[in-house]
Amino acid sequence: MKWHAEIERVDINAVQDLIEKQSSHSLMADRDMRNVQQPPPSITEEDMWHSMIMCLITTQNPSGAGSAIESFLSKRPFPLSLKILKKLQDPDLYVENELSELRIRRWKTSSGFAHENFQKLEQGSWKQLIRLRQELMIPRSKSATHEHHVLERKAAQEVQVFKGLGPKQSRNFWQNLGLTRYEIPLDSRVLRWLSKMLGFNIPSSCLSNERFYSDVMDNIRNLCLEAEVLPCIFDAAIFSFYEAD
Repeated sequence: MKWHAEIERVDINAVQDLIEKQSSHSLMADRDMRNVQQPPPSITEEDMWHSMIMCLITTQNPSGAGSAIESFLSKRPFPLSLKILKKLQDPDLYVENELSELRIRRWKTSSGFAHENFQKLEQGSWKQLIRLRQELMIPRSKSATHEHHVLERKAAQEVQVFKGLGPKQSRNFWQNLGLTRYEIPLDSRVLRWLSKMLGFNIPSSCLSNERFYSDVMDNIRNLCLEAEVLPCIFDAAIFSFYEAD
């Protein structure tokens, strides 16, 4: 199955109008600073693990300002940090207990995925994540150009070897770390805005397929190119637009 959108002037205008209206929102400034401006952020192993946990627990759960997830992820020290988990004899039970107290959907599934991913990393997969981080640092250290999306997509696809990081959350993983600008997570807010404002009806059930997801992403990236806006900024504009939801 493939998906293709005919991009018209009215669609470009709608994107540009959205960017203009949301330009003063703090989320826009934060995304610009994290994902666009130089120098790029310094990313540690703790940062990557925190981003992975974020991806797992935000799946099918609200994570905006004031949510339980937002509060949990902002705790310092972070309750599920590598430093803590590496000292425990039974990190699986500890993670399960921490996430059960959040009272979120899929907490048991998320805790199981977190444990499997932690074990996978400790058994040698840190090398893969660190390599991908270094590869993404090269384009991120330069001004954004359209060709950078190729490496960003490769990094998203490779990180899908980890549990819970499908096509959407693999993009979310890298974008959250500030290392990508062209591959974005297509969540319900993005799909809602595209449907309501542009009439782009994208079947969300098909986005679990990487090939279909990439087809949709190609169209959205081309739309953003025509509107002269980076996809990561477009994503932040939609997120801020629906922030109250």
